[in-house]
Amino acid sequence: MIDDKRDVPFVRLVVLNWNAGYLLDRCLDSLHGLEWPKERLEIVVIDNASTDGSVDGLAASYPGVRLVRNSSNTGFGANNLALDDLDGVDQVGLVNPDAVTEPTWLSELSRVLVADPGLGAACPKILLGTRSNSRIIQNAGSVVDDSGNSRDRGFGQIDGPEFDQSAEVFAWCGAAVVLRADYLRDVGLFEERFFLYYEDTDLSWRGQNRGWRYRYVPAAECWHLHGAATGLDTPEMERLQARNRLLVSTRNASAQGVMRAWLYSLGGAVLALSRRNVGLSTTSRLRAFVGALRQLPWAVTTRRRLRSQKSREDREV
Repeated sequence: MIDDKRDVPFVRLVVLNWNAGYLLDRCLDSLHGLEWPKERLEIVVIDNASTDGSVDGLAASYPGVRLVRNSSNTGFGANNLALDDLDGVDQVGLVNPDAVTEPTWLSELSRVLVADPGLGAACPKILLGTRSNSRIIQNAGSVVDDSGNSRDRGFGQIDGPEFDQSAEVFAWCGAAVVLRADYLRDVGLFEERFFLYYEDTDLSWRGQNRGWRYRYVPAAECWHLHGAATGLDTPEMERLQARNRLLVSTRNASAQGVMRAWLYSLGGAVLALSRRNVGLSTTSRLRAFVGALRQLPWAVTTRRRLRSQKSREDREV
């Protein structure tokens, strides 16, 4: 437990809820168990127009937690409702409602951010399932390949010595992360147009292009019921991921990377059609390509704007 409360960062923790049911209680219980001075911590729950009653008794069960009710489900970008005013906030933590944190999760991540002003985010060791499961990695930071595909570093691997080493990573996972407030003030917030998936990759990439760095911190642990809040392997998930991957690449990648991403996506769709395999995956891929094509003018315009901005290092000279 932190005893000396002087100079302790003020942290806002944001939980985005949509019909999470009992999982929200599990998450909030873990956040209340964090080893962090309560007067330096604010917990905000944003409810994306849930219909399951998961936030109805929130005030009584968790006094002090601030509830923000969104009038409709606007996806992951609804996190912005708790990020547009960061006055007095030093760090921001994002925690999915299907995740639970270990007591030292916040203190370990915050300490790393304080020690290195060049870090925009500190990423924990995210383990799959619950504490009763074997220790399988979901995310030890994120990587992005040449086609713009974002992947969980270490996904599905047994936790071992290689994941006990701190390392700089290309991107962070929005399921559980602590961000420097100045990083958000500099880079901006989530792109709400994506609705779901790749918002964290986009914001990570935008920060990379402006000179921010991210570090994986293995001592900070949490457990994540991956997909419990949004579902896995659904046609809509496939469509959104494929569409948003193209849009994120167009906004942030090199010219060669953008071309590679679009050719890869188009080639995959043509190959699937040529094999007469018009199943859910193929249909989702085609819908994703058409959806990204429709939004290509917007992506190109925002790319130009983002690339015209000075990097963090240039502004500090």
